[in-house]
Amino acid sequence: ELTTDNNHTDVSTPTTAVCIDKFMSPSAEKLQSAMLETWPHLQDRWDYVEGDIDAIIPCSSTLLVAVHACSKLSDVVIELALQSHAPLVLVPCCHSKKCLPQEYRQ
Repeated sequence: ELTTDNNHTDVSTPTTAVCIDKFMSPSAEKLQSAMLETWPHLQDRWDYVEGDIDAIIPCSSTLLVAVHACSKLSDVVIELALQSHAPLVLVPCCHSKKCLPQEYRQ
């Protein structure tokens, strides 16, 4: 558990990380490597779970990671993070691209 000088839990630095996907992506190992390179203190506290997001009940110290959270899934993940006061990494794919002017689309 991380604490501040006043012995209160510091949730600004997550103590666990959970990545959930309905199907384990071929890039799961690359994602895990990138996450642990950025946050090496999560080495023993990182989980990549294959399943439905409804099964996740995060606490405020859990870093939620959403990659390619298309359509309403990004809204579900944001709501989950807000309800649990959990930090969130949201990496959308095509969602924001639809809003870009044509000259910026690739």
